[in-house]
Amino acid sequence: MSEIKKLGKSTAIFFLGNVLSKIVLLFMLKIYTENIEPEEFGYFDVSTTLTTIISAVIYLDIWMGIMRYALNAKSKKQKHLIISNGLLVTIVSTIVYTSISYVVYLMFDFEYSGLLYLTGLLIAFQSFAGYIARVYEKNYIYVVSGLSNTFTNAIISFILIIYYDFGILGLYLSSILGMLVQILLIIYNLKKELFYSRIKFDIKIFKTLVFFSAPLSLNSISYWILHAYGKIAIVYMIGLNTAGQYAVVTKFGAVLTLVSTAFTLAWQELAFKKNEISDQNSKFYTNATNMYLKFLVFGFIILIPLLSLLADYLIAPEYELVYPMVPLFVLATLISILASYLGNILGAYEKTKSIFISTLVAALVNIIIIHSLISFLGIYAAILGFGIGYFVNVLMRLHSINLLITLNVEKRYLFKLFPWMVSSTFVFYMGNFFMILMYLLLITPVVIKNFKEELYIIFNIIKKVAVK
Repeated sequence: MSEIKKLGKSTAIFFLGNVLSKIVLLFMLKIYTENIEPEEFGYFDVSTTLTTIISAVIYLDIWMGIMRYALNAKSKKQKHLIISNGLLVTIVSTIVYTSISYVVYLMFDFEYSGLLYLTGLLIAFQSFAGYIARVYEKNYIYVVSGLSNTFTNAIISFILIIYYDFGILGLYLSSILGMLVQILLIIYNLKKELFYSRIKFDIKIFKTLVFFSAPLSLNSISYWILHAYGKIAIVYMIGLNTAGQYAVVTKFGAVLTLVSTAFTLAWQELAFKKNEISDQNSKFYTNATNMYLKFLVFGFIILIPLLSLLADYLIAPEYELVYPMVPLFVLATLISILASYLGNILGAYEKTKSIFISTLVAALVNIIIIHSLISFLGIYAAILGFGIGYFVNVLMRLHSINLLITLNVEKRYLFKLFPWMVSSTFVFYMGNFFMILMYLLLITPVVIKNFKEELYIIFNIIKKVAVK
């Protein structure tokens, strides 16, 4: 099987699991917006976002380093040694995280502080466990555990919010229990691999993992500024109510990850093995990049009119202010996804410094735009800062990659798709139910023509699962 076909097959596996997860979360949005006030939802969104970034910084994104080196391990013993030392780094980080959390919670009076501590802790171990499953190429376990997380989260939050009126407390508790279920499922299914031998400390491997991952930790700070600064600025300069509205907008952008996450998960496994500078790798990365861009653009073209159809079923009237912002935020999300993908290529070549610098510059651009425009444009300033910041990031990463290998992006093909993106946006704003339906029927043959091979792979996987 060729590498691109293997990438397509892995993408299809992750896509099936990711679609189910995102559909569940998308339809839970209606329950959240009908039962939780924008101010409360804004607090939950900002607090969990900050906790996620702080966790990633303290834990050094060590799981990326583990995957980078374990996938290239020459033996089972060496792979276990890399994972063991990655676990030791995680344990040290947990001690640091717990100590800092204790001091911060003594100094400041945070609502739900204990639950926020558990959220950050479980996010780290969820990431660690998930990456280990992928290192051992147990993608089925990774996908099923992720679905278990999603359904546990959805069922518990539904019960706690609808029947017991827990509000955002229900959101915190359901999120924690969902992650715990995922971690335990992965550990149970990988017990043979994880307990292959005792944990052994190797100073060389320990230092290699830390030095590779440390710049990624700094990158997480810049990543926070890009992703969360807009939310913080809205809280302090406009208010929690508007922050809650913005939180809902970001959920619509996250739907685009239906397309991107599956590809990225499959892509990382191949990319980390492609760390030589050669014409063959240039060709591989060029083909994969153009394939990814095609996925993203068509995802945007289909998603925008679909969201127009579903908007009334997904959000309560109190949040209707977010509707006009959806296409712009989805486009900004598309750019951010592309930036993340390009970062994986640089990570494969251990260019974590380039990843950090490009993210830092993008974060500074984001800050300047938000502070310059928020008094005039409100939420739109945060969306523009997010999108333009990541556009700068993409340009910088493309430049850095082309210093290593030749990456030929099919610009002419993208220009051909641009009218479809414009028409999709037009239909979102101007179309009624009949117009949107006709547009989707019109675009369907175009999608099938461009994704014949990928659709065939997905169909075969579904067929095999059904037979089993």
